[in-house]
Amino acid sequence: IMNYCEICGKKVSNTITIRIETAELKVCKACVKFGKEIFKSSKTIKKTKVSVKKPIKEIDEYELVENYGDIIRKAREEMKLSRSDLAKILKEKESVIARIENYEMIPDDKLARKLEKFFKIKLLRKIEE
Repeated sequence: IMNYCEICGKKVSNTITIRIETAELKVCKACVKFGKEIFKSSKTIKKTKVSVKKPIKEIDEYELVENYGDIIRKAREEMKLSRSDLAKILKEKESVIARIENYEMIPDDKLARKLEKFFKIKLLRKIEE
């Protein structure tokens, strides 16, 4: 099944959902940079127990800074760590670190906070209304 990017019109096999202000758009990899990627869980929620660590309101008040990949790469290089070393320290896959630094993946809230704490950097900022 082929889809079309709602920004550039390019024909792609997979689209990524992003948010630009209040609009949700299905876009190609190249156009993800124009908005904030929205992650929707494909897991089914059990009706018996649902545990939420943070209220949704609190999560929505923060957004990732635009140059997060460069900030992480620079901090890692300043500590003279390889991606492999950092991955082991944070208990993540090396490919995850590489994809985040190359803007191919947006770190989730938990990983962004882990990176902030380890490097003593700011990756999340409060959303101004």
